[in-house]
Amino acid sequence: LTKYNVWINYAVPGMRIDLERTNPDGLVQGGGGLPFAAPQRQILVVGGNRAWNETMMPGGPATPAIGQQNDRLVQIWMLPQGAVKAARMAGDKVKVGMDGGKLTLTFPLPAPIANYIETIRLEPRKLIEHVEVMVDNPVLGDTKIEADYDNYKDPDLSDIPFPFHIVEKFGGFPLLDLTVRNARMYNPYVVVPVPDNV
Repeated sequence: LTKYNVWINYAVPGMRIDLERTNPDGLVQGGGGLPFAAPQRQILVVGGNRAWNETMMPGGPATPAIGQQNDRLVQIWMLPQGAVKAARMAGDKVKVGMDGGKLTLTFPLPAPIANYIETIRLEPRKLIEHVEVMVDNPVLGDTKIEADYDNYKDPDLSDIPFPFHIVEKFGGFPLLDLTVRNARMYNPYVVVPVPDNV
């Protein structure tokens, strides 16, 4: 990944991921559409219960991403701020537990993915260090998505800490290892209106 920008609106909920990928150095292993002839830009969006991909620029021409909405919504509720909001929305359905001497919370995610159960583990400062959700994958069946968070910072002095290191795994295999360069906790201009053709 040479670029990875994410905008999230928790009120809709909605998310736009604008990423660019290029060929890795060395031998390419496995599938995933590699190698690329040139850098490839993807703009992946979800708004409410609809998902689509945009071309050229954020807000550009849209193509429906049939069947992707649940996977993208899970990403919203797995980030620390999303996990806290989802737990609050779950209310009395939250189950409190312990794992290795650390506090855990388990709860259903908000509709339309209320059939997915999320578990978060808190580190001693009560910041989220681990999140996992079992999802229904059409190829693999029930599969665990998990994320680990560390190196929390308060980048815009909003008193809202954000993890500057994020590691995601899918079915136990590495999916994403991000070192975050910048984060803004308040941006009133994150909008993800569903295009008419979607």
